[in-house]
Parts: sequence; structure tokens; C-alpha cells
Amino acid sequence: MNKKNNLALYTLIFVGLVSLFTSSISAQNPDSIKSESPTKQCSGEKFVIPESISVGNNAFGAFIKVMSLPQGKRQKEFSNLSNSDKANIFKVQLALNFIKRPNLTREQKSLILDAISTVSADTYSKENPALKVKSERQAQELQTKALAIFPPNEAHEIFASMNGDRSIEIEILKKYEDMLSLPTSLRKKTIRESSPTEKNNYWKSQLIYHLATANLSLVQKSFITNVFPLMTDNSFLFPVAEAQSKNEETKTLEAFISKGFELFSKEEFFTIFMGYGLQKPVFEKTLKEENNLARACDCNWVCGWGQTCTSTSCAVSTDGCGIFGGSECSSYCLNN
Repeated sequence: MNKKNNLALYTLIFVGLVSLFTSSISAQNPDSIKSESPTKQCSGEKFVIPESISVGNNAFGAFIKVMSLPQGKRQKEFSNLSNSDKANIFKVQLALNFIKRPNLTREQKSLILDAISTVSADTYSKENPALKVKSERQAQELQTKALAIFPPNEAHEIFASMNGDRSIEIEILKKYEDMLSLPTSLRKKTIRESSPTEKNNYWKSQLIYHLATANLSLVQKSFITNVFPLMTDNSFLFPVAEAQSKNEETKTLEAFISKGFELFSKEEFFTIFMGYGLQKPVFEKTLKEENNLARACDCNWVCGWGQTCTSTSCAVSTDGCGIFGGSECSSYCLNN
């Protein structure tokens, strides 16, 4: 990389886009690891969303707004945003690399996760001289580390560029946002009726949201990044009859995610890998009563905001519950 391009990379990193965190994933405190499994049967308990989950964060909306603009106009729009929105956009941009680049090395993943974990509104502060100096120093450190483990062009694209075709990313994230505009009770039904590709994109988007916004440990975030390579369209091709078995790709994906029981609290695990956009609830204005024999089961353990899972009689479904909705539902969600 010549001197001019090197300076451009540094300038873009500093002006737009990141701070560096130096701790490693392997150095996490083991005391933070949870061991309680979230798979117990429905007990009627009310769900409380964990404090680690960011509720109502508009990170996707801000990203879509800026990246939908023509190249050359994105930077100007970005500069007019609040420092908090700038940080959210950059975190989403970084997190999307785990979909775009499934073959990242452990060291490359670690560097991206470090940046996601520590970039904040303070990163973009121009009023505080101390914060500005700190961001400049950290940007230089990031440049050095990024150029050591990525090819120069790739380092620039990941950490310092807002250009390029973002149409596929925008489409996937927008569909997720549109799904979360539906009442919470309808999301599961809509996803169940979607194609394997649509299911795959929905759950990938949900993981990206939590990678970018949740207050999770680097161990937990590293686990999530290792899920993406296993998320094939075929792994979301669920059985349509009780006699059918899950295919090998589905079994492999679910078996791997099941290992996360020991890394997340039961509420975190449910929110990230089993819940349907619980960070953004939308309630129906009127509760529609259904005949017991007609309504479909829609829970096994817990339902989420404003509802309680009960053993009320319902028609057992072949999928819609469990990890990524790949298991049958045997209980029913009632509004509190």
C-alpha cells in the first residue's frame, strides 16, 4: 500500500469509523459463563428480557437509511447523524462481515469483534479533546493490526469504507425490519410459512442485530460468529410431517447451537436463538379468541413480552419452536 492510500485508510478510520479494543476472546472471565439450560418445559413463568439485550435499538434503520443513498452521498448523511447513530451504523457494518466473509480466520474475527465491542458514541466525539486524541491513537493501532492480518484492500473495505454495493445487505435487513413491524403473535406464523432462504436470512439478521447491539461478552459473540457458516438454506428445510426426520444440516446446526446453553443465560439464549424479534414487541390492539380445537400451539418454554406459555390444549405443530424454529410446538401463548 503506497503512502497516499495508507493515509487515506487512516483518515477514514479516524473520521468515520472505529475504536480498538485490545483484550482477547480467550481471556474472558469463566465466571461469566452460565450453565442453566433454557429448554425446560412450559411452566407458566413470565419472560423478562435480559439487561444485556438492546431493546428498540434503531441500528438497522440507520444503516438502511445511509447505505441506501448513492455512493458519494453516504458520507455526508453519516456526518449529520448523532454520534450514537454513527456508532450503530459502524457496528452493523462490521457485523455483516460475518455473513459476507464466512472463511475469516480466528484472528480476523477477533479483531472485528474487538471493534464492535468498544466503538461507541464517544468514538465520534469532536468536542472533547481527550476523547479525540484517544480515538486517533486507537485508529492508528487498528490500522496497524488490520494491515497485518488482512490484505490492504480488504482491510480498507471492512474498517474504512462506506462505499460499494450494499443492496443485498439492505434487502435482508429491511425484510427483517418489516417482519418486526408485525404484531409479535403473527411473526412466528409468518416465518413458519416462509421459504428456507427467507428463514435463513431472517435468523442471520437477528444474529447480526445482537452482535451489533447487545452487551454480550466476547466469548458469547465469538460463539455467534461460528454459527453463520452452518446456516445453509437446507438447514432451514424443516419436516412437514411428524414421521419425517430433520436433515443432517439441520441436525448439525442445532447441535452446535445447543452448546451455547453453557455460554448464555436461558433468557439470552431464548432471545437470540429462539425468540422472534423480542427486542421490538408489537402488540395486537384486540385479543382474538380462538376455539381450543382450532388454534395451533406456539410455544414450549416461554413466549416473550406480554404473554405466558401454558399447557392449554392446542394443535401440535411440526415446527415453529426451539432453536431457529426448527422443532414442534406443544403449548400455547396466552396474553397476560
